[in-house]
Amino acid sequence: MQSSDQPQRALALSGGAVFGAYQAGAWAALEESGWRPDFAAGISIGSVNSWLIARGATPEEMHEMWIDLPERILPHAPEAGLPWKRQTPLFRKWLEEVCSRYEDREARFPIEVVTWAVPQIRPNVIRGEAVGRKELLAACSLIGVLSPVELDGKLHMDFGPVRNIPRDEALATGADDVVIIDLLHAHPIPGFRTVKKAALRALAACGVGEREAQTSPKERWIGHEKPLGGPRDWFNWSRPYAESLWSTGYQDAARVLRDQQAA
Repeated sequence: MQSSDQPQRALALSGGAVFGAYQAGAWAALEESGWRPDFAAGISIGSVNSWLIARGATPEEMHEMWIDLPERILPHAPEAGLPWKRQTPLFRKWLEEVCSRYEDREARFPIEVVTWAVPQIRPNVIRGEAVGRKELLAACSLIGVLSPVELDGKLHMDFGPVRNIPRDEALATGADDVVIIDLLHAHPIPGFRTVKKAALRALAACGVGEREAQTSPKERWIGHEKPLGGPRDWFNWSRPYAESLWSTGYQDAARVLRDQQAA
């Protein structure tokens, strides 16, 4: 029997940088249907979205964070160079603004944020009120894009290169209904799946391998059948692109909900 303090619904949000607008759109469809989590876990940008949802961010507020706020922060003049070189400093400014708006709100349910405490390969889980702007920045500090963040004397980075979906953390709660929103359901890098399978076999002995198959009837996966963009798009925000991601996430989540009802 499920204990009274055990979550019935859990939300797991993967990493995917700018693709995070897709998760915000999917959340809008879930919230509109009346589905709300009792627990959320996130990796990389999924950590930020989990944190926002836990603090009661409405679909309208999530739209503001993902569509309107970045437009005000980004420079209007086009700049040369790679997208992650142009927009990485702006991401820090965006995250600071997001946190300043919502950090005073009381969390409605517990969350877990997964980071990589280098050089260990195992996940480092930060829970509940211990998650703040510094921890969220650490969770998004992808190798070669953002510098590691020091937390408690250790350098922490984005755990996405090791395991991109906090599936295990969500299932470990014992929740009856686990919704997983995977931004890299169809990966934008050709041949990545083949390389990933080999890497997962190598990591299995360390206990950090990501199980790809849907093995539990408790799980519902939301992800797009085609890549949400190319490798350059990961770090290249624009309003039309973010709007498209939002709409796609909403439609995919609504379809999963309809299929569930029809089953």
